[in-house]
Amino acid sequence: MRRVTVDEARALWNEASDDELKELAQEVRARWHEPDRATYMVMRIINYTNVCVAQCDYCAFYVLPNQDGGYVLSREEVFAKIDELVEFGGDLVAFNGGFNPRLPLDYYCDLFASVRERYGDRVEFYALTI
Repeated sequence: MRRVTVDEARALWNEASDDELKELAQEVRARWHEPDRATYMVMRIINYTNVCVAQCDYCAFYVLPNQDGGYVLSREEVFAKIDELVEFGGDLVAFNGGFNPRLPLDYYCDLFASVRERYGDRVEFYALTI
């Protein structure tokens, strides 16, 4: 089984229809998994802050540090969101936020340690995505 070359990937990107891409993706998936079986996972993305100085062109979510509407979730607010996830049967949390210059390193260390302490291995998480 060989990988797609850069030229082949470029041709697929520029020339393949959605239907062709779906068919190729299904063929690859069938190599690794039963074709009639699909799985899913229940996860939650928690936006712990919307304050960010990056000003990314694609983001309509952020506010600058001195603008109205900015927030930082407390530990209890984060726990409430994770509790909802667990009640729904989920077990994966992503922490998404921006570059908030007012959040010290201790905020993150305390938050992640307290999540691990409260939920143990029942919840996995990955963090600091933007």
